[in-house]
Amino acid sequence: MFFLITDSFPGRFPLSFQVVPALILAVGIFFLPESPRWLLEKDRDDEARQTLRKLHYDGKNEEFLRLEFMEIQDAIQQDRINQSRSWISIFSKPSWRRRLMLGCGVQAFGQLSGINGLTSIKYLGESQLIANVASDQLLWSSNLPKPKYNHI
Repeated sequence: MFFLITDSFPGRFPLSFQVVPALILAVGIFFLPESPRWLLEKDRDDEARQTLRKLHYDGKNEEFLRLEFMEIQDAIQQDRINQSRSWISIFSKPSWRRRLMLGCGVQAFGQLSGINGLTSIKYLGESQLIANVASDQLLWSSNLPKPKYNHI
């Protein structure tokens, strides 16, 4: 027996449920401070000091803040001297290659988890049924219920 769902709620609820964290992130991003390194790269030294103070100052670590500020400044000066930023350097330097792989891995696994992964498995199972190559083993591996009728 086939069931026809005429209500749009089952399709709209998962989508609207996923909007909640995105809205929290969109609003919350306005409360995040700028990166001290980015501020120093843009020659906004006073703002960088204030941001470091907000992030790390505990009332008695003034020397730590000064040293961290100088370390960031030195790193930026060294980067400006080297100026070796290219696509080839991303793949040639092992530390940058590792960062690239970690970033791509996080993105890929983020897309393959949650609702994206579940719908991919569901459509994989349905395509197997439509192609009439679905065996019990393939159906169970795709998390679809075993049908009591033939689709074709």
